[in-house]
Amino acid sequence: ELFTEHGTHLRADNMRAIMDEVDPGGVPDKLGNYKGPVLVIAGSKEPKLVAKSFPALARALPQAEFRTAVGMHHQWNIEDPILFNATVRAWIEKHTAHPRLQEPGQ
Repeated sequence: ELFTEHGTHLRADNMRAIMDEVDPGGVPDKLGNYKGPVLVIAGSKEPKLVAKSFPALARALPQAEFRTAVGMHHQWNIEDPILFNATVRAWIEKHTAHPRLQEPGQ
């Protein structure tokens, strides 16, 4: 609970500093070599910087499917573990995104 509470209450300037330090942007050089299925998910309450990575990921991984976990932050696996587990199960077993996940822009 403390992890979730802390992570969802970071100030925007602190989150930006963390993101700038951890990942200055872009995708790994050889990411496009992977040709298997990919499901990319961002929480709808994540910093906008996260969703801005979607176009670069789409260029590197044209086979990727993109979804948004509505009402969730970055650690949505902790905020809604039932949805997270169902999402992983649907992707592994059926190669489909869970129906509660939305396509970006919806």
